[in-house]
Amino acid sequence: MINKVIKQKHQKVFNTFKNDKKTEGFELVEIHEIFLPFYYCKQSIVAEKTVTEDRFSNIILNTIKAGITSHAEICDFLGVKEDDFVTMQFHYLLKNGLITEDNQGYSITRNGVNFLNKKYTIQQLEVVDFEYYFNDLTQSYFDPSQRIDSEVKKSFSGYKILQSHKLNGALQIAYKNRPSFNNIKQTDFAVLFNKQHASMSFYDFENQDIETHKRSIVFLCLEYVRADNHKEYEVRQFKKTVKKSNGYTLEKTLTKAVNTYLKQNPEFFIHGN
Repeated sequence: MINKVIKQKHQKVFNTFKNDKKTEGFELVEIHEIFLPFYYCKQSIVAEKTVTEDRFSNIILNTIKAGITSHAEICDFLGVKEDDFVTMQFHYLLKNGLITEDNQGYSITRNGVNFLNKKYTIQQLEVVDFEYYFNDLTQSYFDPSQRIDSEVKKSFSGYKILQSHKLNGALQIAYKNRPSFNNIKQTDFAVLFNKQHASMSFYDFENQDIETHKRSIVFLCLEYVRADNHKEYEVRQFKKTVKKSNGYTLEKTLTKAVNTYLKQNPEFFIHGN
């Protein structure tokens, strides 16, 4: 029979799921609060960014296109001094191949014309500090604002991330798969980065350094036992798991991972981690 203290604490959960596996011969015997391992990571990334179209570049390009091509003529037309700071914009346009310069003055390139017609964009590299999470059990990247079971289309408020050193001996699965540069799958990482930075795209890693910190999320773990002592577990959300609870949603991916872990560590609920 289920532990009386656990039953009282999670009476509603027990009543809701006690018969879920009856036809398979299982009895619900325990409801655990279990902290699952995640990592908070920070890494310097080189990203490619589309430069926002600016009005001054358009004015210069249209001026050159209209036949005003010498530096002095353009500056006079724009009402600026030839050595004014704003004339740095000419170097920017030259560097990005929108104009060329010779003894006759400036000429607009095909890319420059396409830029004016919004058919060409300037890409620029930028170093950004990228923060992300890694799921230790599934060894995969994790966005706490999105459901781990991505195929589930319910509204979702996000997971509650806890700092592991503040758990004070809580029941917690051990950390085993700290992220390192050598085990990064670049394709998967690029997909993660691009999803979280819609205005950029992954280009490269600036270096091999990854700052990592242990984090946890608490779930309910329902323990079912069959007459032959075979055990199965279900991982479900509850009010401590998510910012806004929609009930005891089953976490299929984590359920599979936890069952695998507990088969390999059958004494876990006796000794913890």
